[in-house]
Amino acid sequence: MSWSEDGLVIGQWYFEYKEIKVDAYSTGGTRYQRISRVGMPRISNEIINCVFYLYETVEDAKRGEKAGGSL
Repeated sequence: MSWSEDGLVIGQWYFEYKEIKVDAYSTGGTRYQRISRVGMPRISNEIINCVFYLYETVEDAKRGEKAGGSL
């Protein structure tokens, strides 16, 4: 986990998604495969027992407005 001026930062690297190969085509029509993340991610053990709040914007978080959260 890392800290910023605004507090603890938890990024996408804390969530484990199932990955599948998907066929795709370039604008020139060349076929290639890419990896796509699908489904509900598994939450890392480092944060599974944490309580956190979700805010729409950084400004809302700083004011403590429009919070959603987990228990």
